[in-house]
Amino acid sequence: MYIDANARGSSVPALWAVSFLPVVFVQVWYMGAYRRRNERVRPRTSGERWSAVAALAAVLSALFAGIVTPPDPVSQLVYWVPSFVFAVPVSYVLYGQLIDTE
Repeated sequence: MYIDANARGSSVPALWAVSFLPVVFVQVWYMGAYRRRNERVRPRTSGERWSAVAALAAVLSALFAGIVTPPDPVSQLVYWVPSFVFAVPVSYVLYGQLIDTE
């Protein structure tokens, strides 16, 4: 990030280089500590549930496509699309068992 900011003429490239560190630490703290200690005020909506299922299905499909195909982006995309269709029901079950039990 320093090199890119310097190449674009920033007067403070070092600031840009370290600016992402607090964001990473805050996200890790939120997911690891704050989220575990504080209960939800309202239940999850249907949209929140389905977006989590879609995100989980996308990750599972990408992992599957990355394992079964050669390191070619076109081949991985060809395998990713149909595997996403099969990963949605699997993700729905996993979401119900792992994530929604909080």
